[in-house]
Amino acid sequence: MKTGTPHQDIHNTGGENLLVHWTVEPVNDFVEAFADCYAHYLTRGELNDQEEFRSLQIFPILHDTKAQSWLASMPIWLQKPVIALGARAGRLRGYRSRYD
Repeated sequence: MKTGTPHQDIHNTGGENLLVHWTVEPVNDFVEAFADCYAHYLTRGELNDQEEFRSLQIFPILHDTKAQSWLASMPIWLQKPVIALGARAGRLRGYRSRYD
């Protein structure tokens, strides 16, 4: 995937179960923190209705791991301070970038 390509959400338009297998490489600090936090919030029922992170949950992960994952629809120079502020707000709500 090249830079600037938006993510695609996998969804099931039918009634039967959808099974998806995926591989993420290379496994870096962001991927490990993302997976750790996802499992933490999923098992506690703390994700949104589509079982995705809430904005304030993802900001500490992005900030603390110095992730280079950007929205395609907003300039990066604007996203950097938004992530920093969002991470601070997320931490105030008790969200972290690791759950050991």
